[in-house]
Amino acid sequence: MIRIGILGEIGSGKSYVANKFGYPVFNADLEVSKLYNKNKKIFFKLNKKLPKYISKEMVTLVVQKQELSEHKQYQNRVNRIMEVDNNIGIAKTRELICKDAGSQRFYMIDDDIIFHRRNRKYYKEFNNKSNMKKSKRIATEKDIEKMFKIVDGWLNDPDLISVGHRRHFYPPYRNKSYVDNTLAHGVVAIDGKKLQSFIKHIEWDTCQYGEDVNFNFEYMTRGYKNRITDEFCAQMGFYQKGGVNEDRNAKTFKESHDNLMNRWPEYVTLKEESVVRETIGEITEYKYDWRKAYKDGIINFDKTQPPKRVDKHYRIKNERTNA
Repeated sequence: MIRIGILGEIGSGKSYVANKFGYPVFNADLEVSKLYNKNKKIFFKLNKKLPKYISKEMVTLVVQKQELSEHKQYQNRVNRIMEVDNNIGIAKTRELICKDAGSQRFYMIDDDIIFHRRNRKYYKEFNNKSNMKKSKRIATEKDIEKMFKIVDGWLNDPDLISVGHRRHFYPPYRNKSYVDNTLAHGVVAIDGKKLQSFIKHIEWDTCQYGEDVNFNFEYMTRGYKNRITDEFCAQMGFYQKGGVNEDRNAKTFKESHDNLMNRWPEYVTLKEESVVRETIGEITEYKYDWRKAYKDGIINFDKTQPPKRVDKHYRIKNERTNA
């Protein structure tokens, strides 16, 4: 049997190519999701066997009121349980989390995340010196402590507001252990103090899905950047059954992303090819111009508001005004 490995970034067309040629596709994330959905206790049993790198004093568990009784059994494992109204949507939930966190630095972590750490042999910034036997491993307690320290140091940069984590199955970067200004989602660290300067002006309800894309554009167009760590990557699931995906289908996906295009026409464009997502069907995906959004944000002098019109003439006008 000949085995063919197809590699690429998220949305690059790996599944599309495999399906077009009739190759069988094993979606590990989907299979794990099926186990979680079959019995949610499986996740917590797995969690017990993983490193206890986050103390309960650091954790706020966010659940809908209709799920409260189901999760009360875990209240002794977290600092507190934060209730939100039923069926308010993921965008509203993230808004409430950010407002509840206030000016502190905090992590917003989806419930299906497992951290991994890559070998530093891949990165020139560490002189390609190996620090573990394997290419990567499930993060240990010391790994997570190191990750928190690095992320906290990065957030001291006055222009950096958020840190995300690259997905664990992507091939490693070859120069730096991170990249600036791309999509941060699933698990993100946020500097609440910087966010408070414009949180009241964020349009949280731009879309039902793709709210993470919208949030990224909200701060980039205000001149704040993010950073995605490749060394401390994350195992996460998307387009799976359960949770936020209960009502997600090809129609709602398109409606949400059409709203994103209307809100951010300079930065969101439609791809030509379509892809098939197992849980929502065939969709046409979108491209995001993160670098342009951040570049436009740098010359935007009102940090509370994104640029009203972001084009060549707008930038020239503002540069002259600044001069």
